[in-house]
Amino acid sequence: MIELLKDTFLRFWNCADCMNSLAKILSFSSSLFLLIFFFSWAFSQPSFSLRHLIIDVKASDTRHVQSEDLKRLVLQKLNGSALTSDLSPVYESIVSHPWVKEATIRRIWPDTILISLIEHNIIGVWSDGRFITEEGILLQFNEFDRLAITNEKNCKLMKLGGPPGTVESVLAKARMISKKAKSIGLQPVGLQLTSQFDWKVNFSNGMKMELGGDKLPTPLDERLNNFFNSLDWFRQNINKELAYVDLRYAQGFAYKELNKKNYKQSKPTLKNCFEKNDNQEVIL
Repeated sequence: MIELLKDTFLRFWNCADCMNSLAKILSFSSSLFLLIFFFSWAFSQPSFSLRHLIIDVKASDTRHVQSEDLKRLVLQKLNGSALTSDLSPVYESIVSHPWVKEATIRRIWPDTILISLIEHNIIGVWSDGRFITEEGILLQFNEFDRLAITNEKNCKLMKLGGPPGTVESVLAKARMISKKAKSIGLQPVGLQLTSQFDWKVNFSNGMKMELGGDKLPTPLDERLNNFFNSLDWFRQNINKELAYVDLRYAQGFAYKELNKKNYKQSKPTLKNCFEKNDNQEVIL
């Protein structure tokens, strides 16, 4: 065995082409190693340290993700220069912020990181006090933050509710009803899907509406259209305001008149939120 290895080595040693190939491989490997070492050393120098953090936040109204919060998150997670740091921990830290809906991070030569993010847009309040985003995501905040969010909105947060797992269907129905009601000057301010899966609506003028379920012989949107198309005629000819309407009928509706003595015309001052950016550079 030893003789075989010795013989192989001698043949290789006496082969000019083999030795030239080996020399080329060793030379290339050494050059590649030195090149990698040089760039690793160069990019870790202070000249490539993070000096600028550009923040692009898109918010529907009031901005909630503050630059100082993002700066702190970035500095906590950076493990190198602006060019060598693994940005995955930074990204995970940013998207964990309760207000962040989407985020992207990219490097800009030689010492800058750009963070672009979109905040959640709150458009309603669920029956348990959580806020609803336009995608149907429920967000939980403490009492102080809930009050601040409600006060800062320049639109009406509709009150919604329903059994577990029905947020998206309730939100879709609220949009549909609001769009139809708006055309005749009504504004829904609350929509409830009961445990029997019947729909109930409250309007800004105090009127309450029973819609029944989606499985009645006449489709729900058709019953709504019949009522809204009749309302102007009803107001002009009957000269009554309605306190309650029941639309669980195929072609008509039952109603209860509003007591005029207790009636005050209520016009919506804000549209519903679901009917309805700034760049900053932080020097580190």
